[in-house]
Amino acid sequence: EISMRGLMSEDVLEIVARTTTATMGDESSMGDDSMADATAQDTLLAAAATGCGCGGKEASVSDVVRAWCRIAPEYARAWRRAHAPIAFITDAPTLLLRGGGLLSALRVNGKVEDAVLRAKITNEDSPMLKFNVTGKQAVAALTALFSRLNAVLGTSACSAMDLIASGLATDTSCESKSTAFDARDEEIDAKSQNAQDWLESFAGVLTGDVFAQVDSGESEAQVKIRKASHRAKQRLIIRLLQDALSNIPEPEHALRACVEALEVQPSGMRDAGEDADVIVDARGETTAETVVLNAARQHARACLAVSRGMILLLGCIRLGPKAGFPTAALGIVSDVLPRAMHVYRSAVFTSWLLTARRTSAEMADPPRLAVVLANVRDDFVAYASTSEELQIAGHTVAAHIATGNNTSGGSSEVQRVVEIGTALYAAGEVDALGTLLAFARQQVPGSELASSSDAPALLFLQALWVCADLAGFNDAKDAERRSRSVDSAISLFSRSAAFIPETSSSGGVDSHDGEQQREQQRPVDALLVQLLRVIRSILIGCDDPSEELYPGDVVSRLEYYEVVMLFFERLGCAAGA
Repeated sequence: EISMRGLMSEDVLEIVARTTTATMGDESSMGDDSMADATAQDTLLAAAATGCGCGGKEASVSDVVRAWCRIAPEYARAWRRAHAPIAFITDAPTLLLRGGGLLSALRVNGKVEDAVLRAKITNEDSPMLKFNVTGKQAVAALTALFSRLNAVLGTSACSAMDLIASGLATDTSCESKSTAFDARDEEIDAKSQNAQDWLESFAGVLTGDVFAQVDSGESEAQVKIRKASHRAKQRLIIRLLQDALSNIPEPEHALRACVEALEVQPSGMRDAGEDADVIVDARGETTAETVVLNAARQHARACLAVSRGMILLLGCIRLGPKAGFPTAALGIVSDVLPRAMHVYRSAVFTSWLLTARRTSAEMADPPRLAVVLANVRDDFVAYASTSEELQIAGHTVAAHIATGNNTSGGSSEVQRVVEIGTALYAAGEVDALGTLLAFARQQVPGSELASSSDAPALLFLQALWVCADLAGFNDAKDAERRSRSVDSAISLFSRSAAFIPETSSSGGVDSHDGEQQREQQRPVDALLVQLLRVIRSILIGCDDPSEELYPGDVVSRLEYYEVVMLFFERLGCAAGA
């Protein structure tokens, strides 16, 4: 959370860590010898994870949340003291000088950020959102409603919703990648018996259909007070929805316009892969790159806030007509929800890629994962000198990470996931690839497909990810785990191969047998073929995957298995080969 806000400071962490350690006393695990060499960040996270004295190592989730709610304000106060504003520097762009040698660049807002700011002002001026709107004002009115729903749900619940919707809450750092998703799949199977999905759960929190669990330490009087407060909140949000939507003519059309305004268009920016040095070079971010990437992250966070509020409104509408939405227009949900969900999930993951750091780069301050995807060495990034240029550069980078260099604008979520996964794997970012796979496997309310994880290219990517375990296993000591990983990887490779014709498209076919020849020349999944090109080029030491390999996206199962066999040989895994 601190890193996402761009407020990471080791000096402040040390101050807060000392304060936290002092308040925990001798019973704290911070006194263990194992923590003697821990960094300030390790100490602070350990304090939050152990409940900061309210439960120790057996602390519940609520204990951890309460502990973090005590630590976070202290960190904010310490950061302000350490980095107080000193002066403005008139430059291009204008800079704010802070204590501790920090500089902040000021820029103009993008369209979405302006909409978020106007929504905040509207909510302050009209608490119950009672206003008459027409035309384009309807979109602004809905944006104000989205902002209010986020505020009612609360910051912590909004963060939880983002994590669950994107799959980022799935722990992929388990002991063996071959079993990483087993528990998650079992959980999904169990919940599939329940008609309620995660969107209905969060919408239920807003409308009062979902109650928080009763704390065992609460008295009967406290429980009554909390339930009364909950019912009052329920009446407030229902009235808010009814008043706001009743004043917007044809709200279904306004909702569709909101989605269209948020849908990201291709940026025309170059991929990082078009400049081979971007991946090979393990340098950190330049000042110009850091500022532009921060601007891109702020833009993604603004899109995230608006799209989350839209998802919440659609979730409330799905619960029934009591929200005040016209009954005749309920069909709009089935049309708008999949598009809105795509925008929302894309914004969450774009924000993550613009925050998380590379783990394969062995350096003190590694660059962000976004540098693997976007060519931040382009001139428009390095020479963004004015406030307007900085805003445009940030918007362009965020759009490119969300859509890639697909100029048609028709890129599906699976296609973009495979493109990102290929780039992450080629750059050695195995941990990030696991997070990406969790994102692809997450259930998406409103989607006709249960999950996209069975797409052939995604199965191939997951097999590559599982094989990353083999490099860390000792043949003798970890024989059983190594064998399990090989079996799991081969199973995934085989499931992917099922989408490829068994016979070769070249040779062995009579020219007069036109039907059979056309069947044999049927193109294979284009994303899978591109993955095969990339992996083959890596294995043979070629920097650029040639389009001449597998022309027309036609590949045989034999050619597929030759690439997989060569892959296992390069890993030194004879059993897999």
